[in-house]
Amino acid sequence: MVIKNILANVVVALVICLTMLLFITARLTPPARYPIIWQVMVMKGAQEARLVNGWFAPDQPPTWVKKLAVVWNQAQVITWWWLPLVFFALRWFISRWLSRKRARR
Repeated sequence: MVIKNILANVVVALVICLTMLLFITARLTPPARYPIIWQVMVMKGAQEARLVNGWFAPDQPPTWVKKLAVVWNQAQVITWWWLPLVFFALRWFISRWLSRKRARR
């Protein structure tokens, strides 16, 4: 039961942090720059561009897929590996503090 609870908290932390990271990156990237960044990614052979072109026709993947690939590339998700750990630890400390506070009453 405890392991399931910890695993659920880790998954929630991952989803929330990834959503926040992608949302913030998407808001910081001007919409007019998406096509330019996409072309640069294709010319440089970025992993995200190769993946999108592998799944869809190389000449015209859907716009939303290109935007998601650009946002993923701009966010550099791998460099934020520590963010879910901080979120999970903060959530654990707050829940622990609240349970101790309730126990004192």
